[in-house]
Amino acid sequence: MRVALSDQLNRSLDQAMRCLGEMERLGQHEFNVIAGEQRRFIWSSWQDPESLRQWLDAGAEGIASGDIYARLVTSIPLLRSSRINSMMDLAPKR
Repeated sequence: MRVALSDQLNRSLDQAMRCLGEMERLGQHEFNVIAGEQRRFIWSSWQDPESLRQWLDAGAEGIASGDIYARLVTSIPLLRSSRINSMMDLAPKR
């Protein structure tokens, strides 16, 4: 996830919260932030979604611009095993 926190900070924070929700739906992620044009993360360790949410709710320390980075910890399978079995039943037999 890369969300620019620029121009209208409140709108960007809302967008970041929506992206965070979508990222959680796709799997377990950890997050970190680069403020402005810095070349280093603001946190020494990656944060869980709730920590990022709290940071965003608190106004993101008033940072005028920056990027939120996400890294995947574990993914959520897109297909449930019962659906996989159903699909295998439909596959052509050899």
